[in-house]
Amino acid sequence: MRTWENVAEGADPASEQDPDPYSVGAGFLAYARGEGGLPPTAAGVRLYLGNEYQRTISVEDARDPRSWEMCATPYAERACPMSAVAALRDFPYRLAVTDYLPDFCLDTLTDKITSDLGGGMVVLGPPEPRSCAEDSAVQIWSNDDGRITAVNLLLGSP
Repeated sequence: MRTWENVAEGADPASEQDPDPYSVGAGFLAYARGEGGLPPTAAGVRLYLGNEYQRTISVEDARDPRSWEMCATPYAERACPMSAVAALRDFPYRLAVTDYLPDFCLDTLTDKITSDLGGGMVVLGPPEPRSCAEDSAVQIWSNDDGRITAVNLLLGSP
């Protein structure tokens, strides 16, 4: 298990020359927080909410943070829209980048994603459990070239 904590504090964003999934995760966090441009993406990025496929967005659409918005009701007792970009932008605590999905209070709409979504996967979320209402995680898959192929937003229920 590899863990990289405090990515919000000066992490290097992803670049086309660095396909490491951790760098891709740091780049996506910088994009979500308005501290960097969109990291490289595949021709289409598959969006998931609670493990359930929602839609695929194009590279052009991915540049607009509103394009990442999704809605599935009911999910985690949250109002629509929900977005991995907004969740990372608004997360008030320290984040960690890991290579595993923590077993917190995360709600799912369907079973674990089993599709081959890319060569690497990282999870951005809290390093330790908090309350179920505050728990969230963003899974980011990337291909061997370091291009984002899929993003899954998981939220905890109040």
